[in-house]
Amino acid sequence: MASNIEFVEYVCEQISGAGSITYRKMFGDYGIYCNKKIIGLICDNQFFEEDGSFHKEENDFNGHNGFNRNNLKNLLSEMEFKEIESNTFYNGEKLVGENRVKYSLFLMTGRK
Repeated sequence: MASNIEFVEYVCEQISGAGSITYRKMFGDYGIYCNKKIIGLICDNQFFEEDGSFHKEENDFNGHNGFNRNNLKNLLSEMEFKEIESNTFYNGEKLVGENRVKYSLFLMTGRK
């Protein structure tokens, strides 16, 4: 199920204090940008925010960086979502330079 434009515009309005907020249709849903850099995704009327932690050590990386669960949960709570849950469905490791970085993939849901 794709996101509706009203929800996309609502999210953008709520975070407009962070800078120049824009959105672009991608992968059937929407990418959210602040000052021309992607900061999150809206998929199935859910907003997923990135925190920059996963790829921060890669010199040439300029894209999606991962999500901070607590910040995302707080944002959803501020947007009046209830019953917010986070479930990890994958744990892995990635080699960044000479370091192994652990990461997880999770799904966060909430009810409006």
